[in-house]
Amino acid sequence: MRKSGTLPGGRRESGQVLLTGIIMMLILLLAILLMFDIHSVVRAKYKTETANQSAALAAADWQKESLNLIGEINLIKASETMLESDDHWPATQTASGQTAAQIRLQKLTERIGLLTEMQSRVAFLGPLIGFAAAQQAAKRNGMTPVRGSDGTYPLQSYVDLLNTDERYTRVPTIRNFKWREPYTRMVSDIVSQGVVAYPNARIAGNPIVDPSGLAKSALYTEIMTHRAEIAAGDPPDQSSWLGVIYSFVKDKTDADYAGKWWNIDYSMSNFPAESEIFTLGVEYSSSGYDENARTIIQSLLADKSAYQVSELPAVQFCQYDNFWYPDYYRDNYSGYDDNHYSWWFEAGVLRKPVKTQYCYEGPAAYAETAADINLVGRYAMKGGRSAALNRRFIRRSDPESNNYSRRVGSRRVAATSSNALETDYRPGAIAKVLGELEDNSPPIALPIILPVFDNTSLMPTYMPIPYGFGVLRLGNSQLERFLSWLSYQDSLFDYSPSPPTGTEWYLEALQLLTDGKNFRNYGWNPVWNADAFDSKYASNASLLFTDRDYVYTQSNSNGAGWLQEAQEFTVTDTDEIDVKDVTDYINGGTAQRFFKGGGSRAYIVVDSKSHIITNDELDPTVLYSTGGGSGGNGPGFNGTQDKPDTQPGPPRI
Repeated sequence: MRKSGTLPGGRRESGQVLLTGIIMMLILLLAILLMFDIHSVVRAKYKTETANQSAALAAADWQKESLNLIGEINLIKASETMLESDDHWPATQTASGQTAAQIRLQKLTERIGLLTEMQSRVAFLGPLIGFAAAQQAAKRNGMTPVRGSDGTYPLQSYVDLLNTDERYTRVPTIRNFKWREPYTRMVSDIVSQGVVAYPNARIAGNPIVDPSGLAKSALYTEIMTHRAEIAAGDPPDQSSWLGVIYSFVKDKTDADYAGKWWNIDYSMSNFPAESEIFTLGVEYSSSGYDENARTIIQSLLADKSAYQVSELPAVQFCQYDNFWYPDYYRDNYSGYDDNHYSWWFEAGVLRKPVKTQYCYEGPAAYAETAADINLVGRYAMKGGRSAALNRRFIRRSDPESNNYSRRVGSRRVAATSSNALETDYRPGAIAKVLGELEDNSPPIALPIILPVFDNTSLMPTYMPIPYGFGVLRLGNSQLERFLSWLSYQDSLFDYSPSPPTGTEWYLEALQLLTDGKNFRNYGWNPVWNADAFDSKYASNASLLFTDRDYVYTQSNSNGAGWLQEAQEFTVTDTDEIDVKDVTDYINGGTAQRFFKGGGSRAYIVVDSKSHIITNDELDPTVLYSTGGGSGGNGPGFNGTQDKPDTQPGPPRI
């Protein structure tokens, strides 16, 4: 008979429960620490999300009020009763010998000039009130300003720029409004209180780039990577062509790269003669006041009379600028309809098409916030299970401040790795101003701004970034300098002057991109005969694991580019290994999987239509939960196909 607490062989069991308890307590403690960090991150994401949305809506509301005030002043300009009454206007100094008609014309001209100056004031200062309102909205949602290492708040450098840069100093007045001092003072006051919500701005360095991929540093890196692979062997052992470079090779021929095939438009980043922050998009012109405009204005004046078209002097009505009109973008950017308009207005993202009265571009209010959180855990995972145990964890450290804090909700990264031109990843929120004329037509149906804006709305996460849309930032990267130089060139080979020092490799990459025979065809060969390929190999596609004679080389000019090669997939479920006949979820019917060998996980797919699935296509034998490929390649997209199915947006849980 064994004594209690004694194991066979005389070994005692006392202390084993204690050891197990200690281990479990350690595991529990680690879990608590981990959950604390997770809670901090989740809470920060909620805070930044609500702060982004409230700040964007606050700014958009002031854009709405500013546009309506400008519209009210336009009504005054067109009203006989209000413009010709002497009760509220300064006396007019007339010269002797003037006729009554000349005196009347002089009065009208002076009064219209005062009203135009007032509109200019609103266009400068109204959006800045929205800028201040956005900061307050974000702060009320838990955001706190953070000073830089030099003790200054963010965007102080923008204030310095307003005081010194020729872009501003050479324009002392706009419509008789000495704008720079009050504008700079308001920006300075807002910045001195701490900026927590970064706004969108129409400033220098935010060009509209078409094709948009030219603004992505990844394009040039991918070109150079493929060049090195091609130089290493023919046929080369290639990496994926599904990155930014995809849209530059898919279905492209040498004809697509003849002449000037790029458009880099800095017109939107010219000084807008209004607030650069939350820009309204207004201009002044004597045109636009015709009988149609008079009729609509008269309907808004109630008991007052509008001038006849012939009665007014050269009135400078405040009007919408080009950037409100979809046709402007359509005329200047070939991909506008496919990559932008269809997604904003034609149910590309929304459940139904946008109402006709809201089909206009115009201003948008963007707000981007970030929250700094302190992490309890001192280590982070690195690598997978295959990594050595002593390399699976790395000690956290902030390279800038050597602490354990992390910024959540911001796309800003270290200056060495950031690309300020890329706006695909949008962690902030966008709100737009909504308005319509009485006949359910958009406000831009009449070029003159009228007080018809009555609402604001947040835009869905998956809406593409508007053209020429940039977060207020300062800097001048090498890519920006190259694009600025490229905007003045008509040829990649016959140019003057030389590209800026340090940017020559961007030019070299684009020159290589235009070469179909020696470069581009390795990704996509326009003369490849896919039907003949399917006919030859569809019945025994397993040969393609070893047969490389069909791929493009310098000696096989009709071969397949990487995107046209048979794609090798990998089975994830061991029960599916060696199962040949499977359901074709895309085309219907039965597709076939050809495995590399018995027991192998690698397979090539021939769909139910006897087509061999290539690197450019999805596996039809896999049922995807969301369907579709990666995002599109237009402005605001981030991917390789033609729809923005997976475009990143604001931080979501």
